[in-house]
Amino acid sequence: MSDAPDPWTDDPTFLEGWPMSTPLDIRRGLTREEDVSFPLRWGIISASAIASDWIKSLQDVPGASVTAVAARDMDRAKAYAEAHGVATAYDSYADLCNDPNVDIVYIASKTWDHHRDLLTAIAAGKHVLCEKPFTDTASQAREVYAAADEAGVFCQEAMWTRFFPAIEHARAAMERGDIGELQVVQADYPDRVYALNPAVTGFGADEMPLIAAAGRAPRPQPHAGGIPSAHGGAPSAAVLQYTEQQGIAVITFPSGRFPEETQYIGTKGRITIETPSHHPSALTIRTGRPPRRGTRKEEGKPPMELDPSHGWNGDWIETHWNQDRNPSNGPFNHACLV
Repeated sequence: MSDAPDPWTDDPTFLEGWPMSTPLDIRRGLTREEDVSFPLRWGIISASAIASDWIKSLQDVPGASVTAVAARDMDRAKAYAEAHGVATAYDSYADLCNDPNVDIVYIASKTWDHHRDLLTAIAAGKHVLCEKPFTDTASQAREVYAAADEAGVFCQEAMWTRFFPAIEHARAAMERGDIGELQVVQADYPDRVYALNPAVTGFGADEMPLIAAAGRAPRPQPHAGGIPSAHGGAPSAAVLQYTEQQGIAVITFPSGRFPEETQYIGTKGRITIETPSHHPSALTIRTGRPPRRGTRKEEGKPPMELDPSHGWNGDWIETHWNQDRNPSNGPFNHACLV
């Protein structure tokens, strides 16, 4: 057996919270407790199903708590708060944002209200995490991020897939040059109900973190149109041109039954985020070129199994806040890209 270091087991950029430590790393004894010494108190805007999912995911974040919820109707707000064990209910989003027992606001309201609700939370001095799509337009997103920077608060779109360990490991491998110069990102997703009303859900909102994870410059230009989905809704395919030198990034919504996986293809190899790539727990790195004749041979590691916990986005937010960082204008500003 070789004594050479194995990057999958010996490289700290993989195991110790690349690119930064998280509360889940602290739970495993891999980093410092002071990184999460001030847990965040969450306020939830909208008594919705997706907000319920977020409340459940916060159970994986040590110290995080939900202290208030708000809905348009007080009876509904109280029922929702009781169902989730939350002490305070509001029938006003503004009142929740002004609650001194709330540090950060999670916005899951109707998509056309996101811009207004984001600015309300920021004006109240609250950090904010907003569901997809962040805003209706790029100009609205830029306005929100500018307001957050001026107020000195954290602001981010809830691109939760971006923070899964499999995606972080893929990004680390690309930055190390494991697959050479990135040329194409390809993501396959089956047609689904989200495509029925793209005006509400926003075409591509779920898939863009997979491209953003590759570190591409946030200035794509549409290169080709799409094929209508089986339901006549959002396009089934979109091609985004970055530069002629960097190739293209492809997002597909096939109407048929295709594997839900994502591939980052470079000049020296490729990385595959294994099925299901929206909730990944494994990735494979293949390097080397196949022979001109004979059987194709792909060299690389077998799929790497990684924790599929839902709490990674909350972990990242809590740790960033404790390390006194403001990523509003940093590399995780996905909303303007979308």
